[in-house]
Amino acid sequence: MKESVQKRNHLLMIFSNGIINKLSSVKSANESQDDQSSLASFYARLTYNIDEKYLFTATGRYDGSSRFGKNNKYAFFPSVGAAWRISQEDFLKDNKSISNLKIRASYGTSGNQEIGQARSLAQIQPNTTVLNGAAQSTLLPSYIGNPDLKWERSIQADGGLELGLFEDRVNLTADYYNRVTKDLLLQTPIPWSAGEVNANVYKNVGSVRNSGIELSLNTVNVKNEDFEWSTTFLFSSNKNKVLKLNDGNADIFPGPNFLGENFVIRVGEPIGSFYGMTRLGTYSDSESAEAAAHNLKPGDRKYIYNPDGSNYYSIIGQAYPKWTGNFSSNFKYKNWDFAFDIRFVQGVNTAANFKHSVEDRQTLSNSLATVLNAWTPTNQNTSVSQVRNYRFAQDSHFDTWWVEDGSFIRGQNFMLGFSLPSATVSKLHLSRLRVYASVQNLFLITKYTGYDPEVDTFNSGYGSNSAFSQNLDFFSNPRPRVWNLGLQASF
Repeated sequence: MKESVQKRNHLLMIFSNGIINKLSSVKSANESQDDQSSLASFYARLTYNIDEKYLFTATGRYDGSSRFGKNNKYAFFPSVGAAWRISQEDFLKDNKSISNLKIRASYGTSGNQEIGQARSLAQIQPNTTVLNGAAQSTLLPSYIGNPDLKWERSIQADGGLELGLFEDRVNLTADYYNRVTKDLLLQTPIPWSAGEVNANVYKNVGSVRNSGIELSLNTVNVKNEDFEWSTTFLFSSNKNKVLKLNDGNADIFPGPNFLGENFVIRVGEPIGSFYGMTRLGTYSDSESAEAAAHNLKPGDRKYIYNPDGSNYYSIIGQAYPKWTGNFSSNFKYKNWDFAFDIRFVQGVNTAANFKHSVEDRQTLSNSLATVLNAWTPTNQNTSVSQVRNYRFAQDSHFDTWWVEDGSFIRGQNFMLGFSLPSATVSKLHLSRLRVYASVQNLFLITKYTGYDPEVDTFNSGYGSNSAFSQNLDFFSNPRPRVWNLGLQASF
């Protein structure tokens, strides 16, 4: 018996070694990649100045890119601009309060070619398969190509005002812009039955409008021998709207797909529109019949459904803010200096996708403290479902409970410094010596329940159009608070 076992083990060892040797003889394919593109530009500019009061500019660009189809490689992008320096007119030239006043306007076009290499051409890629026990090199259809691909064009009109007061101690700049971008370069899906490795193709799809205002206010509040104080305030507000899409203006779902499509591009709506279900809370005991109509029971999450009982999806938030602002200030008192920078972002949503794992899947992983408010027979007014074995729990959906207010105020940078007196510095054979301490991300004021509302876990190559991904949070790392202590020396 013992001898037969030893023989069997010996045979198994020979058999396994044969498999290992056989597998080790199969080599993977050698691959290399060489990307090349070219851009040719022809440029002309004409400027005309009348008495430093009336300024005119005309520009023409004729650009060609190898990334587009052979009949669409070149496009012409003209622009014109004019400005009137009112402060140079006789009726304001000697005004002691207004040191600068200028109004300006411009109109022009620009192009975008940032789509990667050779997207107008059909492509194949190398691969390896095993035939008759030996590795064989193969070629796979990789990308279908689009020979009609052409430049994305932006047509923009601007109007602005520049105002300087009290010898430019107060400077205000205000701009309004209206930009329409046509022939958007976007990856659109194709059927997998096409047999391509990449089930998408670049197309020129529709148009979108961006319009808004930008304000900048710089002030020198105090300036004397011992004390200086200046401030800068920046404000911007942008309104985005999709004007047109191809293929009958059908919705586009650019990805990523996390328990359903997270974004939709829809005519009449802004880019960055969250797309999901609407959570109404949880079913109570008195709603058991309503829950049963959807194969659910009391304690499950309650949603809005279509009349036929199917899931109802709609736009449930916006990933781009209504307005942003930045306030910074600089102080200097004798040898001391202090500066800070505070950022404001308002009217924006952030999707806490991590709630899927730590709130909806209660018995499979660690949970948030919000699960303590889960549905129970004595606590039925809640949006957190009953804690059950996951096999008997309801599936998660991307919904309004995850999409939160992502507005915030962030203390971005704070710095305190001290410059040694010149008499001391000269003894060290230096022209300047300064020590300083600084901190980044000192504080964050927000209603968002995650670590940080300014986040996107998925915008690095996840999905076919990762550039459209914004403010999706799936266990992102918290932003660190960074302290620095430094020394600056000038010789």
